[in-house]
Amino acid sequence: MMNAGTQGRRHVFTGAAGRHAHNAREERVMNKAMAETVAKGAGVAKAAGARLKGLFGVFNTLASQHAEAKSLLKRLANTDDRETQVELWPTLRAELISHERAELDEVYPVLERHGMLHEFVQRHRNGAEQLEAAIGEIDAASYATPEWTTRMRALETLVVAHAKEEEEQFFPRAEHVLESEIIKDLDQRYRAAQASVKEELP
Repeated sequence: MMNAGTQGRRHVFTGAAGRHAHNAREERVMNKAMAETVAKGAGVAKAAGARLKGLFGVFNTLASQHAEAKSLLKRLANTDDRETQVELWPTLRAELISHERAELDEVYPVLERHGMLHEFVQRHRNGAEQLEAAIGEIDAASYATPEWTTRMRALETLVVAHAKEEEEQFFPRAEHVLESEIIKDLDQRYRAAQASVKEELP
């Protein structure tokens, strides 16, 4: 039987443990929110830069999302903290998959109608397959392991190269070929398709 002193100490220890767990949860939530805010900021800056380079409509949206994804990728590729990985990877995964699938569903079929863009369409299709395969490799690895980090860094390299190719080659060429109204309309169609993909992801 515990005396009052023992019970008091137990309550103190239990209370301290509870506060510690609560503070740890709050810290994880704040870290996730901060990482996503930084990614959004990178996207906004990229969108402004893309407009200066002439990108608009759907191509500006895509460039902005590239920047957000690269920001999260950089964070994940350079941490071995399991909590950070668990918090941020599902968000990044959903963004990457929905981005690529919505592009394939809405953007690239329109580009494919123009002969001079066929090469870009095929190259993008190949890149999208590589991306989904790389994501599957990360899903199959355990958090906080060297294998997970290695695969994340490989994904980062793939996405950076893919974004660079699109923004410097595909998008400018497509803007010269497509009418501005089509590019603006594609932006709405792409956003709707991306939202639909996100809802269906496990």
